Amino acid sequence: MKILLVNENLIYRYQNRYYTERTWPESATYIIEAAGEGTLFAPVADAPEEKCARLTPLVLRAGRIAPSPFFGGSLGELKGRVLGRSGFWSRAAAAIVSSHDVVLCRIPSPHLRYIAAACSEAPKPLMLMVSGPRVEGSIGVHRVPKVFRPMAAAYLRAQDREQKRIARDATAVFTAGAALAQEWSPFGRVLQWQDHYLPEGMYCWRPDTCLGSSISILRVCDLSEPRGIELLLKAFRLLAERHNSVRLDLVGGGDRPYVEGLKRLTRDLGVSNCVAFHGWCNRVAVQKLMRSADIHVITSLADGVPRSIAEGAANCVPLVTTGAGGIREAVKDGETAVIVNDSTPAAVADGVTRVLADATLRRRLIANAYNDALSYHAVRKSRALVSTISELLKECLGRGCVV
Repeated sequence: MKILLVNENLIYRYQNRYYTERTWPESATYIIEAAGEGTLFAPVADAPEEKCARLTPLVLRAGRIAPSPFFGGSLGELKGRVLGRSGFWSRAAAAIVSSHDVVLCRIPSPHLRYIAAACSEAPKPLMLMVSGPRVEGSIGVHRVPKVFRPMAAAYLRAQDREQKRIARDATAVFTAGAALAQEWSPFGRVLQWQDHYLPEGMYCWRPDTCLGSSISILRVCDLSEPRGIELLLKAFRLLAERHNSVRLDLVGGGDRPYVEGLKRLTRDLGVSNCVAFHGWCNRVAVQKLMRSADIHVITSLADGVPRSIAEGAANCVPLVTTGAGGIREAVKDGETAVIVNDSTPAAVADGVTRVLADATLRRRLIANAYNDALSYHAVRKSRALVSTISELLKECLGRGCVV
């Protein structure tokens, strides 16, 4: 089976080697390896060595990367249509789709329309991988000036309706969690699938944390309003008042004005000396930070199912989290995480304090979450996905609906 994986996460290239700051392109390499043959169709940009040194190398064990013209997300697609690039995009999609057996497109994606049209014309089976809610979980809409955000949200809602219309003709729609499954079930054949793939080196067992004189708190995410970074910083100030030696490591990038605003907030809160902004880090650096962290905190106000839940669990970092989006479905309160029911600084700080104070709870969270994380082992998980796709194709062939 020759599989085409379509994704809009930007891939960087230096001296014919590829690098990524996102996690899904790396996951795609495992899926292609499991399929035996395939292509990752994603935007590619040349980058200097010093930038790539901070990124995760993409190891191609099978298949290839084909540069996609789909840059810039929704804003890039809108600009491109204004500039008359729709025809070029359609031809690029048709060319790449025609040489594959099945297409798996990760969405939300404003460029799905071009891939879907190419699959219909070929014809080729199209499957969708829904990573999260289109509007509520969008990072991009919060990067638009506030005066234009209602327009941006309306544009995203229109995209969402279009993608759900496309889903009616898709072979399958994979969703992370029951909430997304319920949202998408009227529009196609929905299968719940947690889209996380952890490489062997990600796992590191340790039975307990919070054993030293200082406490390290970690947050790994896009730095944006939906991810609740301001909430986390205000909660951290309360923790700093309660405990003599705490530190917060923030891993991830964001728009420079927004990140600078976060840094000003740390100064206003009086915690800038114990908050570190690491920016984007490669997988090795993230693993190092996770293995030195005592508590993992997720303060999302809107989200899908963050991969950092699985990564933290694989590195045995006990989790305190809000229940936003699909998070509540991915963890069990008191068993694999402490879920904060109120998105307030005091509630988040109380959740962290509870984990700090209760060693029995902490060790239970670590052990149970680590066992859950084993199900995301990249090789086994990608093989299971390819097996599921193969069975779906057999069913379609039996009904005569796939050429």
